[in-house]
Amino acid sequence: MYLFAIGSMILMFGSAMSCLDQSLPSFRTIPSGAQTLWEINIGLLDTKIYNEVHEKEPVVLVVVWMFMIVCVIFFVNMLVAQLTCAYDSIYADMVGYARLKRIRIIVECMLKVSPKKWASFVKGLEFEKRMEFNEGDVGLAGCVQVLEPASQFPTTIDAIKRFGGSTSPSILWPEEENADDDTDKFERLEGMMKRMMERVSQNGAGGKKKQKGGSSTGMGGSSGAGGGGSAEAGGGSAGAGSQGSGAVEEEEAEEHA
Repeated sequence: MYLFAIGSMILMFGSAMSCLDQSLPSFRTIPSGAQTLWEINIGLLDTKIYNEVHEKEPVVLVVVWMFMIVCVIFFVNMLVAQLTCAYDSIYADMVGYARLKRIRIIVECMLKVSPKKWASFVKGLEFEKRMEFNEGDVGLAGCVQVLEPASQFPTTIDAIKRFGGSTSPSILWPEEENADDDTDKFERLEGMMKRMMERVSQNGAGGKKKQKGGSSTGMGGSSGAGGGGSAEAGGGSAGAGSQGSGAVEEEEAEEHA
């Protein structure tokens, strides 16, 4: 298609320039004009002809420019797009063609196998037997089991939890008995930490209230001692000291707890 379009453009522009009133021998006739345009298209034209066209015939020069724009720019890009689309379509069908060819080779080879050998081969595959993914995990039938070493894909924790019974979505999942995995351990540890933080915050608020109460009672005792006498003052100070020591002992016991 590209060559047909190029040939049509060369014939059309060569015929048009042969009809013009010009004195260039390269474009005087249709064959000579078509040959010159073809040399321009493939880049083999002599520079002397370019100089003659530029100096003598500006009209022919404009027609040559138009020819180069159409053929060298437009048609070449169209050829690239056509090849790209053809490659995409071929690549999409390439895998299918390869499979069909492989199937044809297999069918041709099967004709050379005796029925007895073929029956023993199919029986040895054991397609009726259900294959196991893991030990005790029965899979599907009609498979060919391929084993792999355990060190190739190591798994320390089994993420699949299996339960016996019906698979109806309306039935709830059964609770696990004696579940002692890492998830439950972290949940229990998190709950213990929350309870400890709540107790510490509550005990801290209670200790501050007790300290305020002890200081107020001490101040009351000292004021009463000043009005009553030295003996009462001594008793008031001793009472305040005993309350303060009791508050400190309670705080130490709470921190220890």
